[in-house]
Amino acid sequence: MAGVLVATAGLVSTHQASGPQWRPPEPVATQNSLTADDLVGTVDVRPNLPGRNFVTVSLFDTRRPAPAPIQAVEVLLRGPGGAVASRTASPAGPSSYLLATDDLATGGPWTITVTAVRPGLVPATATLDWTVPPAAVFARQPVYSWSPLTAYTGWLAIAALLLGGAALGLVVSRTRRTRERESVSVAVVSRS
Repeated sequence: MAGVLVATAGLVSTHQASGPQWRPPEPVATQNSLTADDLVGTVDVRPNLPGRNFVTVSLFDTRRPAPAPIQAVEVLLRGPGGAVASRTASPAGPSSYLLATDDLATGGPWTITVTAVRPGLVPATATLDWTVPPAAVFARQPVYSWSPLTAYTGWLAIAALLLGGAALGLVVSRTRRTRERESVSVAVVSRS
């Protein structure tokens, strides 16, 4: 028990891992609001990292009744290197549109242009400045081992079982000896 307490105290007293590979990434906004003519809404990019992202556009009409329903939502992504990708978001619910894209491939400043197409009206457009943080950089790459541990853990389990059985047998034999001595001393005392 003392060994377990000493080991626990040692682990608790150690410092946290520090270094660039252990620091959490700087927080970057994943949602922004937009205004396009009589439409207001939000743009949400998750996970907002280089690679596959989900862009959710929510648009709401400020006029009642709405002059026309939204037929399509187009999203134009302009990257830091000048790369441009134009995609159409799919309806994901009332006033919500979803785009799954791999176009946000690099970190840095991006421009997201959202265009709402409505019949009989000029398309409503809003442009947002967006920042995609760089991919996490690890100073040290993790080391993985494909060697199975079952051979070692199996022998350790057998050794622990044998040691536990031996300790239990020792405790039982000492308890018996103590009881026998007590019964002998009680018998001697009762005779005298």
